[in-house]
Amino acid sequence: MTYTADIPKSGETLGGTRARINTNFQQIDSVESVNHVAFNESGEGKHKFLQMPEQAAAPTTAANEGAVYTKQASDGTTQLFYREESNGDEIQMTGGTVAAEGSITLPGGLILKWGKKTTAGTSGTITFATAFPTQVLSITLGMIRNNSSSTQAIYVNSAAAIGPASFNYTNTSSNTDFFWQAIGN
Repeated sequence: MTYTADIPKSGETLGGTRARINTNFQQIDSVESVNHVAFNESGEGKHKFLQMPEQAAAPTTAANEGAVYTKQASDGTTQLFYREESNGDEIQMTGGTVAAEGSITLPGGLILKWGKKTTAGTSGTITFATAFPTQVLSITLGMIRNNSSSTQAIYVNSAAAIGPASFNYTNTSSNTDFFWQAIGN
């Protein structure tokens, strides 16, 4: 079944184009019924669900418009993204890894990264699997005490030691494991 544009044409009668017009209406009904409540049902025209083909790249957006679309994420899965107006930031809205070490992007663009470090010394660097696009906003460290010493501490060296790809830490006692969490955008 195909849709025929521009009917009736100048000089054609409605009676002479009835079959083509009827085919057009059947085609419109058929297309509209995909993912929508059908015309003659309660709630007609409303979406049943939204189905989007995966995009190769973020779509172009103009001023005062945004775009919601699916695209392949860095982990190879198809995920939901949002593109801000005027070709602004691209924000991954779904997906992320949920494992001992991972990251997730929240709606609005806030990114959480986490992990566990087993230390063999008193200082080192945590390098993120993927860097934050802009900046690190916060880092939290939680020590796992291996002995009863009250003098153990772990901390980020300094604000200068924090970058979008990594941070440096100091451990006052070697062989102390710790959990870390970084928040950024």
